[in-house]
Amino acid sequence: MSLRFDFITNSIVKRITSLDSKNFHVNILGCNNLTFQGVNIIAPEDSPNTDGIHIGRSIGISILKSRIATGDDCISLGDGSKQVKVANVTCGPGHGISIGSLGKYTNEEPVEGVIVKNCTIMNTTNGVRIKTWPLLMLVLPPTCIFQTLQWSTLATQFS
Repeated sequence: MSLRFDFITNSIVKRITSLDSKNFHVNILGCNNLTFQGVNIIAPEDSPNTDGIHIGRSIGISILKSRIATGDDCISLGDGSKQVKVANVTCGPGHGISIGSLGKYTNEEPVEGVIVKNCTIMNTTNGVRIKTWPLLMLVLPPTCIFQTLQWSTLATQFS
């Protein structure tokens, strides 16, 4: 992983580039009120496990005016992601924007208050998706708003 942000509060990350990470580009864990703006993340289209930005157990994360092109999820949200805003992001190629996988472990926290708006998703296998484990744990569906998204060359828009 190229960049890791753990337990950071009230911060802004602006105009950084992560290029050709061997794994996740950016991992966010246990953060509060953290904004990423003007971030540029690039990896080859065929590179596995190169999620652009992965968020877990964090509150108040914003990803704004950014470009994410990877071989995996542009943005992935794990359990406990709350009040996440993704706006004016260009995503693709890759797998799109993903919530989950959810429901594999008993101590998972819910995903709540996700807003994805004014984004362009292109050349991805999925547009936006919620991934869950079948019948292992009771998983409440995350509260999400997907608004004003533009699609181009997708295998699946919603899954």
